[in-house]
Amino acid sequence: MRISAALLFIFSLVICANALAQQDTFRVKTAKVVTVLPGHDIVYLNEDNTITIRYKGRHALGKVQFLGGTIDKKTDSTYILKATSGVEGVLTVYEKLANGSQRIALNKKYRLFTRPLPEVLLDGVKCDSVVDKFTVIASGRLQLRSKHSNEKFVVTSFNLVIPGEKIDTLAAEGNQMSQDMKIAVDNMPKGRGGMLIFRDIKCRNTKGEEKTLPVFRVYLSEVPRTKAGM
Repeated sequence: MRISAALLFIFSLVICANALAQQDTFRVKTAKVVTVLPGHDIVYLNEDNTITIRYKGRHALGKVQFLGGTIDKKTDSTYILKATSGVEGVLTVYEKLANGSQRIALNKKYRLFTRPLPEVLLDGVKCDSVVDKFTVIASGRLQLRSKHSNEKFVVTSFNLVIPGEKIDTLAAEGNQMSQDMKIAVDNMPKGRGGMLIFRDIKCRNTKGEEKTLPVFRVYLSEVPRTKAGM
């Protein structure tokens, strides 16, 4: 009888444990998902940085704050982040509870950067490098290469100065050297090289925003070669 009683007690414990396990199995917690697009963590200083915030949960999306700058709501899910200084910002998204209070649903850190200007190249040659005169006369095309981003820029106009030559500043539209520029390069004294200075270089990105790039210089060689760096 004692053994049967013990077995009955153990059996009862197993039944209780199974019941508790079933309760835990069916206990569902409220799920919330906050998505911020684009997913990168960079905000460019002195620019409008557009983000999209999507909230999914049993409550409503609450207030949205950006510590380190300002945030403006444009549509139900679109916001503009803007910062003028600093190195870091924090985006905080709240959810609004049924009782009217709000609690944090997401914190996202952003690094604050000044967007770098694109790098200027002349027929693939960097600033302060040597390029052969023949390449310049045959092609003479300014190219732009974005640093740390996939942003696209195109040259819309520029001026050329040839130090020591008695010519006015020459202007060109687009990214191609004009015929007058190439003639001026070809007429430079033979055997002594020279320098070309490109200034007032205007460019435009895909948004139509125009920027002026720093002065760009190259040194000429009459030997058909291209050398990066001096």
